[in-house]
Amino acid sequence: SNAFIQVANVQNNEELARFDLSEDYSIETAVIFGEVYRHNGEWKFKAIGQGFTGGLEMLLSHFGIQA
Repeated sequence: SNAFIQVANVQNNEELARFDLSEDYSIETAVIFGEVYRHNGEWKFKAIGQGFTGGLEMLLSHFGIQA
């Protein structure tokens, strides 16, 4: 409940990006909130919001990794 991810500038506490996870994810035991990556020399944040009911093992399996 009330889960979110926040990207902030630690030097001045400025919030750069925020993604609030809805209550629709209440049964998931592992969640990918988002991705932080560099593109053309700039940092980017992409909100994902993908849940997995099988926990970390299911999340790893999604990426082809055997736990």
